[in-house]
This record gives sequence, structure tokens and C-alpha cells, in this order.
Amino acid sequence: DSQKYLSPPERKKLAKELQLSERQVKT
Repeated sequence: DSQKYLSPPERKKLAKELQLSERQVKT
């Protein structure tokens, strides 16, 4: 699982993308 070793900036980016995708799904 490479996600476990993501750097903080990458994790922030990933979290942001996930939030955006979740918003699109909820919309």
C-alpha cells in the first residue's frame, strides 16, 4: 500500500481530491 507512505503534501492533495469526488457524488 503506497498510500501509507505518501508525503504530507501528497496526502493533503489526495484528501482534497477525495473530498471533491465525494461532493460530486453527493450532488
